[in-house]
Amino acid sequence: MNSKQRVQNAICHKKTDRPPVYSSLTPQIAEKLARHLGVPLEEPANSLLGSRCSYTKLLQLLGNDLVGVAACYPDDKPVVTTPDGLMINEWGMVFKACGLYTEFHRFPLAQAETVNDILNYHFPDPHAPGRFRLAESVIAEYGSEYGIVGDLETCIFETSWYLVGLEKFLMDLLTEAP
Repeated sequence: MNSKQRVQNAICHKKTDRPPVYSSLTPQIAEKLARHLGVPLEEPANSLLGSRCSYTKLLQLLGNDLVGVAACYPDDKPVVTTPDGLMINEWGMVFKACGLYTEFHRFPLAQAETVNDILNYHFPDPHAPGRFRLAESVIAEYGSEYGIVGDLETCIFETSWYLVGLEKFLMDLLTEAP
């Protein structure tokens, strides 16, 4: 039974030789595991939380039955790193490296107070060239032997507070602000 068959059987409540496995790795753990196992480390995907759809070959070696794919930043909107080390993505969200993780530093709609503030914001193009190129190539390479799991980085709740900040988002919900 190959990985894809194992996943399909599990989804259909049929017998498998073992439960299917899917895991992801933080970049720090991926680096240590690759070094320990003596395998090359792949570059992580360029998505918001790319570690969940990265390190495919390493994860296969560890027994993953599924391969993660996700939307990535488009060709014309890569993440920009400022001279002071801040990272700005296509949404205008600003991040700061804080040790092992990257944390939010500024929110693009933190000062939004009116409907027009929202209407004047330029949302990213979901169909921008390059957005799904990596997903398409990973599916073409692994889809016949492995299950494919699409990673949705965030839902509307997270995206909303990523745009304005969690405190403002929750207060706007409480006060029913536009």
